[in-house]
Amino acid sequence: MTLAGCKVNVQGRPRPLVRSEGVHGELEGVVEYRKDEQGTDGNRRESETQVFEERLRVRTKGDVYHPDFMNYDVAVGVGLAQQRIESDDVSGWDDDTLSDYNLFAQFLRAKPLSGTVDASKSEDLIARQFLGSLRTERESEGGSLFLRSADWPMMLQYSNNDTNQNGLNPVAGDFFRREDERLRYSVHHNFSDTSHARFNFDRTDSIQESIGALVDTETDTYTFSHDYGFGGDKQHRLDSFFNFVDQEGSFEYENLRWQERLRLQHTPAC
Repeated sequence: MTLAGCKVNVQGRPRPLVRSEGVHGELEGVVEYRKDEQGTDGNRRESETQVFEERLRVRTKGDVYHPDFMNYDVAVGVGLAQQRIESDDVSGWDDDTLSDYNLFAQFLRAKPLSGTVDASKSEDLIARQFLGSLRTERESEGGSLFLRSADWPMMLQYSNNDTNQNGLNPVAGDFFRREDERLRYSVHHNFSDTSHARFNFDRTDSIQESIGALVDTETDTYTFSHDYGFGGDKQHRLDSFFNFVDQEGSFEYENLRWQERLRLQHTPAC
């Protein structure tokens, strides 16, 4: 590779180091109206909520050096959220800013060992009965590695997801947060044309928090499955399945499942 400023030579041809297919923009608007009534004439509750969301988002995709070396897809947005509510408990007008993004990149997609990375964020409002809207923010990031082996194809994947909720109107006093951190390993192997095995391992660390409550758990899940065809024309089949779940932390839990399923063909017609 020969660098010349922001240019490179790939297989004897000059090209930009970072190539984009162009920047595209989009506008998004959301309008929601909600009216709730509850109770009898002597004890009646009423609520009206109007929610407005406006967003401007730009998006681009392209590659770095070569599409098989790294390709990417990026979107970034900003916006405004507004709420008007009239109820017995809450009344008034509230507004706040919104932001979101979505980033994805893939590396060495044509090679035996390849990978991806991604990150995203979104914010929106959820209208509720007799209360102000919930502002929900979701963030995630992760990555994957793939080994394309003829005998033992494998995948290693990591992700972290974080969700936060708060009332857009501070009087509501709502708060909720959940974070899930996951690690997954999977491998496949074909012992023969009629014998196929798969193994998955998942570890999940979860934290869930609200006003006056905290739940923290760590869960390991092991899954093994195998299918085997036999007989002169491979008309018979045996499927095996094993799953074990072990959870520790605020709640302890274990579960073991083992299943064998045998299918026999009695005659060529059935």
